[in-house]
Amino acid sequence: MRKKFVLLLAACVILSLCVSPVFAQDDVTIASVNGRYQNLLMTLYVPDDYSSYGSFYEWGKWSGTSYAGYTNIPDGYWVYVYPNWYVWGSMNPTGGTDAETASVNGKYYNLLTTLYVPDDYSSYGAFYEWGYWSGGSYAGYNNLPDGYWVYVSPNWYIWEYQR
Repeated sequence: MRKKFVLLLAACVILSLCVSPVFAQDDVTIASVNGRYQNLLMTLYVPDDYSSYGSFYEWGKWSGTSYAGYTNIPDGYWVYVYPNWYVWGSMNPTGGTDAETASVNGKYYNLLTTLYVPDDYSSYGAFYEWGYWSGGSYAGYNNLPDGYWVYVSPNWYIWEYQR
């Protein structure tokens, strides 16, 4: 009986070690906004920022060198996925592979912003072409630009122009 318990305990420990990196990778994938940002430079653990930024926030380019007790932070594009800030070195000019789909074969161009809204899958499915919207606020995001909206789960893509 003791031998079975030890084997079960060892299996649980091994499984937990194997599962943990998968969750971390998912956060990095989310923080890249499906490939919009590349070259991860730094990760900052700041769980208290949840009260200000929620579970996800795309800040954009920031050149500050210190934040929340961290110093020597490189210039980069900041994305918050609770409980971490991810600082990226560059932006993918195409916006990532899902952005290519969201462009609807080039119908829309000049990506303005991406909104992470996974809950909209239940209303819009994996893909939905909304069309033009005059901006404002949506799903906790404010000061959104006018543009053409396309949903490729889990993100909304707002494009400046339509061909």
